[in-house]
Amino acid sequence: MKKIDAKIVADSINPQGDRITTFLLTYPRFIHSELMTHRMFSRNSASSRAIPFEKMVKMVEEDPFIPLVWQKTHKGMQGSEYFTDEEVRVDVGDELEYREDIRLVTDDLKARWLEARDKAVNAASGMNDLGLTKQLCNRLLEPFMWHTVLVTATQWENFFNLRCPKYEVSTGAEDKEYFRSKKDLLSKYPGHVSDYYDWFYINQSQAEIHIQALAEAMWDEFRNSVPIELKEGEWHIPRFN
Repeated sequence: MKKIDAKIVADSINPQGDRITTFLLTYPRFIHSELMTHRMFSRNSASSRAIPFEKMVKMVEEDPFIPLVWQKTHKGMQGSEYFTDEEVRVDVGDELEYREDIRLVTDDLKARWLEARDKAVNAASGMNDLGLTKQLCNRLLEPFMWHTVLVTATQWENFFNLRCPKYEVSTGAEDKEYFRSKKDLLSKYPGHVSDYYDWFYINQSQAEIHIQALAEAMWDEFRNSVPIELKEGEWHIPRFN
């Protein structure tokens, strides 16, 4: 099963101290436009136009993108409230364990998301049967697709500043400390956060949550990577295992 992922496939530094890094990224297709807004990046992206329709259908049927968390409706660009299983437990009390007919809100939302996937597959398959080009049929499946992109850049700070989470820790009456990743926070405050949803509630970033997850994975990789020193005339070349 795919997930949001970032892997450094080349990390180099020249004698003048200039660092260049290449990532192989996996993320939901629908946030691709947000990554494209960062003009400092050199990108090579997979194309849904080039993938055979039958292969695309198999991908979204067997391993569709499903949101990390179900966010409640909100005003503005980014909300801060999420549907959780605990809400249903509060509503039905102690009977939850004995009532198999109860579907948790999160389960219901996931079922509706996959139902939308099935309808998109059926509609696209019907048009494909009529002989419509894959360039159009495949587009209907994009909300449920994973996407692969190779990204290279020498300047990353603006991206990390805009897209990484801002996990907040109160350190005093009015003092707060912010961290760009769970690893960074837990390395300083072990055990501070344990519940999955709590990470979303202490996060003060206004970026879309899935590109935040991507930026966080990239930040952890970038922080832990040691660039290879290149001599004059040597090339920065990605290597894939």
